[in-house]
Amino acid sequence: MTSFYCARRKSFLSLVVILAGASHCYPDTITLPPIADTALFQYQPNNNLGGELTIPVGGNSATDGITNVSRGLIKFAIADSIPSAATITSVKLMVTVVQVPVKQTPVDSVFELRRMLRDWGEGSKRNVAGRPLEGAPAATGEATWNARFYPDVSWSAPGAAAPVDFINSSSATNFIRGTNTYAFDSTSTLIADVQGWLNNPASNFGWLLRSEMETTPLSNRRFASREDTNNAPRLVIDFSLPTANFKFNKIERSGGTINLFFAVEASRSYTVESRKELGMGFWQTLTNVVPPVALSNYVVSDTFSAVTNRFYRLRSP
Repeated sequence: MTSFYCARRKSFLSLVVILAGASHCYPDTITLPPIADTALFQYQPNNNLGGELTIPVGGNSATDGITNVSRGLIKFAIADSIPSAATITSVKLMVTVVQVPVKQTPVDSVFELRRMLRDWGEGSKRNVAGRPLEGAPAATGEATWNARFYPDVSWSAPGAAAPVDFINSSSATNFIRGTNTYAFDSTSTLIADVQGWLNNPASNFGWLLRSEMETTPLSNRRFASREDTNNAPRLVIDFSLPTANFKFNKIERSGGTINLFFAVEASRSYTVESRKELGMGFWQTLTNVVPPVALSNYVVSDTFSAVTNRFYRLRSP
């Protein structure tokens, strides 16, 4: 907390005003783990992979001339982690490839993030014995290749499709090769996605992760999921908070009353406190206010008796 001090003397009264709180716009950074991730797995279209350690994304090796596609889904708790008044300034998604095709030469490709437009159920299914990395038959409410919420709430097309289930354009891209950690670096669209989720939490359905060559055999990659605590995805967000002008603009004495003037924002909480000694004792709440409208000179008044000192503090959560 930053503090500012000023003093004014009138007659027998020595008035010291302490202004506490942020006095400038400051940046901050937060790193978030996913709150949900899973895969849409065409090879087993009614399976859920929400509990798997990996998220398969891309095209697997062709069987009988058919390349089965996989897509990833990932979501972060934006509104629960960042103040609602924040302005998002940078967004970076870090993901780790933990497995590539090994029996044949893998195909490298551009992977992209698409903002999801409809909700889905993460689920908790993991592979069953003898069928590794394929998840297991979905339970009610879990996402699969065919359904957003198995068995009755379907995607607009199997595997999800634009423009109903996700947007037509990518929010960020990266060229992905072998096992490594990759960053989807900040773009204006990525920032807009996160800002939109902060402003309207009900619209936060996360991103779809897909390969732009997903119909090409051996373009598939296995990304670590949130269940892999050592390699889980992470979202790095830089944001700034609005300028908080925590200062008394004017201080007036009228007889036995002190009038304290300060600017307020609409619907923001402010507390004015006072005490008789600066270095000791507890601050006493003079008033709590939540102005319905912004004002440049909101006034709070305090009556006093013949004491030698009176200290005031203005703060806002």
